[in-house]
Amino acid sequence: MNATNSNSTAQVAVYETTIPSLVALKQSPEEPLADVIKRVTDAFRQRSDKPVLLAEQAKKKLPRKRYKHEIVFLDAVIAANSLGELYGNLVDATFDIAPEALDTLAGMKARTRHYIARDHLDIHPDSPHLPVLKTKSGWYVSKNIGTDDLLRGVRALCKAGGIKDGQDVCYPAPPG
Repeated sequence: MNATNSNSTAQVAVYETTIPSLVALKQSPEEPLADVIKRVTDAFRQRSDKPVLLAEQAKKKLPRKRYKHEIVFLDAVIAANSLGELYGNLVDATFDIAPEALDTLAGMKARTRHYIARDHLDIHPDSPHLPVLKTKSGWYVSKNIGTDDLLRGVRALCKAGGIKDGQDVCYPAPPG
């Protein structure tokens, strides 16, 4: 008797930092990570074209702390009370799903300011006295940003990660 498996497998490289995130998404301890990845990719393919509406539905289901600034990133609401902190939270969210995009973003600059850097002195090379924030993922971002800086940074992040601005990243209300 020959048994055939219709699920062929492939070996792929995964960042070590991604493994805990995948394990946290398991629905049961016995669920293999391959099933988690399939479930997440299926959900991603079937997601709505209206992430703002999904965010509004999520607001109704779960009460959450109010923040001054919000942005929707791949159907998840990211919020903070300052624009610098909001950008840092967006960098952390990107780190969880595409850390290689941050390496690309680190090589990009807006005028003289780096969008992100591993060394806090690289954020404001001409003005080292300006404040910076260290994200949970270890990247530094400028604490001293306005709405235009945030939008420029989001667009650069989208370009670096192949993310669609206005579709994968949306602003439910004008930031600032």
